[in-house]
Amino acid sequence: MAMGRWLAWLCLTGVMLAGCSVTVKPAVSAAPKPPTEESIRHLIAVTQLDAVLKEIVNRGNAILLAKVEQIVTTRHLNAEQVKIVEEFRGKVIAVLDDELSWQRVQPIVISTFQEDYSQAEVEALIAFYSSSAGKEVLGNVPRALEMFNEENFNSWEAVRHEQGEQAYRDRIMQDLRVALQPKDMDGLLAFYESNMGRQIAASASQAKLHMKQRMQVLNDEATTRWQELLAEYKPQLKAAGGNAP
Repeated sequence: MAMGRWLAWLCLTGVMLAGCSVTVKPAVSAAPKPPTEESIRHLIAVTQLDAVLKEIVNRGNAILLAKVEQIVTTRHLNAEQVKIVEEFRGKVIAVLDDELSWQRVQPIVISTFQEDYSQAEVEALIAFYSSSAGKEVLGNVPRALEMFNEENFNSWEAVRHEQGEQAYRDRIMQDLRVALQPKDMDGLLAFYESNMGRQIAASASQAKLHMKQRMQVLNDEATTRWQELLAEYKPQLKAAGGNAP
């Protein structure tokens, strides 16, 4: 349940910080100076990664609410059953909001950047996303966020079921690259085909792996917590004469 949301944010973040539909050969850099926390926070502010995460969580909650409403209407639950389902729904959303809150995710972002990016790379990303070319990419973020809807989530899940985890991730990344791609590609290509851009692409590859591992911990915690809630509320719903959501 939480996986779709944090993976969506992770994919979108990866596309934003590693280039939209840009393929480059990584350059090799030696003993780079790690970025300061202040510069990472500046990059977060410029790219609004915290706001992007919040919007994805909100969209996921809206999908969950719609599914619960569908359960209530299609299963003809009585008043007591509806009350139980709505209480369960509220607690599940609270769990997801907590596990995917920016307060939980921000330390992961900062530590990942400090481990995998250099100070020069972070400064270059800040400069790019402050430029007209970078602002055009950021201007397409709302369009990319529109992709996080129930129809696309179901489509991506179908890919995962039929083709496996890697195909599932590749499909999300591909769709996001298309959504974020600016009309004028010259500025984007110039940046990511530069030596610095190639270094950033190499760093992003490692960063995505490390962030995925760290975010998986939050996902596992969220999964455990909502499964415990399901175990708590399923007998209550059964006793009231219905089935668990």
